[in-house]
Amino acid sequence: MTYLPRLPNDLIKQTQEALKLREGTIEFRYRSNELFDPGLDTGILMQVLSGQNLLRLERDRNFNLHFFHSSLGTGTRVATVGLDPLKGSLALRIKLIWSLDNIGLQVSDADDPRRSISQMGEPSERRFRVGDHGSVIEIGGEGLDVMEYRTSVKGRTTLEPTALEFWTDTIRATEILLKGTSTEGYIFENVTTNVAVVMLATGFETYCKKRFLELELEGINADYLSLVSNFLSIREREANQLKAFEGEAAGEQISPVHKLVKDRRVDFGNWDDCKKAYNKGYGIRFGEDLGVPPTHLEEIQRLIEHRDRVVHVSPMLPRVSKGDVPPRR
Repeated sequence: MTYLPRLPNDLIKQTQEALKLREGTIEFRYRSNELFDPGLDTGILMQVLSGQNLLRLERDRNFNLHFFHSSLGTGTRVATVGLDPLKGSLALRIKLIWSLDNIGLQVSDADDPRRSISQMGEPSERRFRVGDHGSVIEIGGEGLDVMEYRTSVKGRTTLEPTALEFWTDTIRATEILLKGTSTEGYIFENVTTNVAVVMLATGFETYCKKRFLELELEGINADYLSLVSNFLSIREREANQLKAFEGEAAGEQISPVHKLVKDRRVDFGNWDDCKKAYNKGYGIRFGEDLGVPPTHLEEIQRLIEHRDRVVHVSPMLPRVSKGDVPPRR
């Protein structure tokens, strides 16, 4: 849950809105008689939740101040400073900085800015996810390596790996596969290469689908009407049909955009559908906006096409023509 002691509701809402931004800065004055109390254990000074985004400021028993920032797109990062040089300060001025690339923490004596310490962030061994009803779930920790996690309640998945975590696991599994050896010779290398292509292309499809929905959970709304005009038929776009579709989404407790994806109106395994969905939904162009070279995009497309050939023809064929594969529907 959000924890901002003695802060008015309007400022809490402003802080939550700021946390939805891809980059931002929060600066405030903090005063507490307990901040430098050696008898206190680890404690949370403040915590802000906004959708699936989390910001937490925590002091540990060794007088270290930790700034955690977690989102579905970046994972959990932490910036840490030691408070010993600031002992004796009556109040602190704390600045929290985050962007897609990094986070930073700056702490100074509110009455003497010359006494100041700062640190940039790094990936955190402690990972945080926002669960149902504003709960905060901690995964892993110092010296712990969690391979995968999933939780479900009454058959409904309530927590699963993020798109980024899923893709990282896909790369890791592919690397393990390609390290295998066999006495079969070339045919083994050919089969493992084909299986690796299937894993990577399917992993890319799953990543794009999960990430598309995660953006909405992070507070970035897709252009629903643009998606409707590009992925629903003329008949389905009629007022009564569209209203029924939106009613079904409400009944399933998901957004209409989520239902478009859930009902496979968008096929992220189809290169053209995938590009169009991101472009029409979020205004993202893979090449221009993400800085991916055209040669890389062409290679991704070739790998997806090869994946389809391997699946529909044979995992042992080194090469087949495009005409051998039925089109995706």
